[in-house]
Amino acid sequence: MKCPKCGSQQLQKNGHRRGKQNYRCKECRCQFVNAYTSRGYSKDVKQICLRMHQLGLTSREIEQLTGVSRTTIRNWIRSMQHSSINHLP
Repeated sequence: MKCPKCGSQQLQKNGHRRGKQNYRCKECRCQFVNAYTSRGYSKDVKQICLRMHQLGLTSREIEQLTGVSRTTIRNWIRSMQHSSINHLP
């Protein structure tokens, strides 16, 4: 394994981050996790929730059907509305 910043192999274990081993480079002191994973919902789940909203379901109903938090759904709706405003001719 190499440091993503400087390429050095002089690494030291440095605790855990979200359940994964954290490393620190002895050369440049950069901290990193060997394998990052994406967090959050997939694009498919987001599209399904937004489509449900367009069909007239409330955020509470969407939450009950999908298990996605109402706050997350509202943020997606707000984001969609802002992006559609910015793309007007």
